[in-house]
Amino acid sequence: ETGLSVGFNLNYFFNAGDSASKATTRNSLAGLEFRYTSRKQTTIQASWSIYTNQEKYFINGATGFADFYERFWTLTAPSGDNNRFRELQYYRTYFRNTFAKNLGKQSFLGFALNYNRITNMRLSGDTTIKVNQILGANGSTVFGIGPVLLFAHRDNQFSPSGEAWYAAFNGLFYINALGGQYTFQQYNIDLRQYNLIKATKG
Repeated sequence: ETGLSVGFNLNYFFNAGDSASKATTRNSLAGLEFRYTSRKQTTIQASWSIYTNQEKYFINGATGFADFYERFWTLTAPSGDNNRFRELQYYRTYFRNTFAKNLGKQSFLGFALNYNRITNMRLSGDTTIKVNQILGANGSTVFGIGPVLLFAHRDNQFSPSGEAWYAAFNGLFYINALGGQYTFQQYNIDLRQYNLIKATKG
């Protein structure tokens, strides 16, 4: 698929430490994003990544709404070719957040949660392509919560100034709460290594 998108992204960088703790509190960010594409996809999102005063806690997450369009070649056999597909339009509302307490030595332990709701499913396009009934075909809601462990060994979470590393481990257990319709588990590992690239003198 090929398309164009327009929009804007506003980011506010700040330090949540008090006057005596700014030097030992890493910078934080709050952001707002709007995007619209030539496929008539609209996304509005607010996000945050915050170290509280003296880095006692780390809070990271996002919430948003999307009016989204996708091309669907179905799960059946035979499926459509590149020019034969169904068109799927739907609304997505989501909220995800991590809240973790500082254990010392730039390590954090807490919990993460994820809420995702799909509604107003609209299917159009080539009706000769049959779509089997599958779970979630008419919309869905999932809610997951679980533990998270972070190792944030970098001086700046957005642009480390030297060699650094970051690691995050979390498990999400999706349950029948807050409208959740499905039960399953999700495990995530995020490993990052930052290396300093020295500028070449010209």
